[in-house]
Amino acid sequence: MDEDKEIQAPKEKIEDAFFTMGFHGFDRLEKEFRADGWYYARASDFVEAKQEIISTKPHNCLSSNETACWTLGPLMLTLLIKDSVIVCHGPTACSSYWYNFLGMYGPKVMISTQLNDRDAFLGGGAKLRETLLEVIESYKPGMVAVVETCVSSITKDDLNGICAELEQAHQIPIIPFRGSGFRYPNWVIGFEEGFNMIIDRMKRSEEKNERSINFLNTPLVFHWRAFFEILPYLQRLGIKINTHTLSFLTFQEMIERYPRGALNVTRCPGQGLQCTEYAEKVLGIPYVRVPTPLSIKYTEQFIQKIADFFGLSAEAEALIQEEKARIAPRIDKARAKLQSKRVAIAAASGKNIALAQFATELGMEVIYLGLYKTDPMFHDLLRDWIHSTGQDPEVQGEASNYEIEASMYRLKPDFYWGLPEDRTSIGRLETIRLDHIGVAMNREHYGFEGAAQFAEYVVDLMENRMLRNWGKYFRRHYPQLSGEGFLRKS
Repeated sequence: MDEDKEIQAPKEKIEDAFFTMGFHGFDRLEKEFRADGWYYARASDFVEAKQEIISTKPHNCLSSNETACWTLGPLMLTLLIKDSVIVCHGPTACSSYWYNFLGMYGPKVMISTQLNDRDAFLGGGAKLRETLLEVIESYKPGMVAVVETCVSSITKDDLNGICAELEQAHQIPIIPFRGSGFRYPNWVIGFEEGFNMIIDRMKRSEEKNERSINFLNTPLVFHWRAFFEILPYLQRLGIKINTHTLSFLTFQEMIERYPRGALNVTRCPGQGLQCTEYAEKVLGIPYVRVPTPLSIKYTEQFIQKIADFFGLSAEAEALIQEEKARIAPRIDKARAKLQSKRVAIAAASGKNIALAQFATELGMEVIYLGLYKTDPMFHDLLRDWIHSTGQDPEVQGEASNYEIEASMYRLKPDFYWGLPEDRTSIGRLETIRLDHIGVAMNREHYGFEGAAQFAEYVVDLMENRMLRNWGKYFRRHYPQLSGEGFLRKS
């Protein structure tokens, strides 16, 4: 690794278990390392401590009480590949959790090898082979995703050998995603590692779709919303979508189309930065580090950095000023009512710092940040936010519900902007609780218009006008449910 890199690889032997266990592609990364784990201090202490860790030792460990295990990552990746079949190589219980996601997107073939007690002792390779042959014969898939679980990782079934043999025999891509919850206790690692495995199936392309981006996203409905709410700004600048990764394409279309993107962009730096760096190394596709486009400042940065890459800085600046002027009266009205209100925020890193930024734009005081799945860009954004706002809230990394409850009882914020699962732990407080995922599902949340609508939502919640105004916050159209047609038109 070059000596002038901002983040240096350690010269001594690496003892980090998450490094030596072999995150797929991690050995090629130079910038996008993570440094996560439990932490409780002021934000200013947090950024300095974590920067030292990042600079001296490349951690890639994520452990959170609020998330699913590694196996969910490959499922999220392959769920929206139009011709995929997903095989869960493990007990029935491992795949039962996955079925929750299938209802969001309509029919999708997902099969479990249903390993039992006997297989845990003797191995499940034979069941996997039999299942794959049945899948190939019955469904004629464009690709098969074979996802390892804890049981099949213990039995050391030869996923690579079985998948390679049947792929060669039947000329159908069969990708073994090897991880399990034992190895990585967080689905984000599975998402990034799994996509790196798919990138290895691609070839560099000298032909690029001009002014186009690959927008890397997760297939959760409330995350899709960011794409549909930020896309119109990019379209006004003449920037096109090459792929909304990995949505609405067959596997072969994805393999052929993705390398033709001119630029890679992630919706959230917490889910995809390591993939974009890996794609830069393997496919030669550059990427830009952009914040989650929530809040006025981060929406502006998101648009401007992409526009700068394509030489559209002046056009972007004109668009930004026009949009900021349009929403200014609504933001000013909300700020007058929210000034000096105290807010505690809990979310994954990309949205966490974006919500903190937006709170300060509304004149609020951020007194607590509860962090999940901290990404490398978060530390840079947090340091800048502390410097530009002068605020220095408490930071609690990877907190349990009991720790959150204790902190909220002590701090007594006016607002708690958190995840759905946090509401129970602070339910006995008088604090106004806002589920920001629920907000994202029902109203615009991202971009300039999303900032204005979110501000109005918070005011209505504070003044107890939500029931009276609920119709205004209920979408009768969910554009993501017809997203393929929307993308085709764009």
